Amino acid sequence: MLTTPSVDFPLRYVFSELLRLHLPAIFTHFANLRFPIDLFTEWFMTMFAMVSVPHTTAARIWDYCICRGLKSVYRIALAVLASNEKRVLNMSLEEIHMFFRHEKPDCFYQPDLLIEIGEAFKITNRIVEEMQGMAILHMQEHGSKLPYWEN
Repeated sequence: MLTTPSVDFPLRYVFSELLRLHLPAIFTHFANLRFPIDLFTEWFMTMFAMVSVPHTTAARIWDYCICRGLKSVYRIALAVLASNEKRVLNMSLEEIHMFFRHEKPDCFYQPDLLIEIGEAFKITNRIVEEMQGMAILHMQEHGSKLPYWEN
């Protein structure tokens, strides 16, 4: 049966790889919960405009990401998770979903701090491009399911 590949698969794949490398405890927790990484795809596709981010924070994130490139979107996403790591590690699947969909984590009110935390992640545009290439190869060989927690 021929299926249409997921358009957002490279975004999900790259983010899951960056999460595995930079925030392994959260990665493992998400994998154990079989957390749908798709939740974060919305962050990337809208550059945080469609989530519970105050407009001033969204504008600052947009400015940062437009000036710095795609790597910055991943850095901000990792920064949001890193700044909430202790809390997230103690949450269930449903709690994580509610937290990021409907609540406003404190870090959403501190865009400069988010950017500062994000800058600490050593992610370059070249790394992102290489991971996107790996995503395409993975998709060709295995379809559009992430290797770590989707069946």
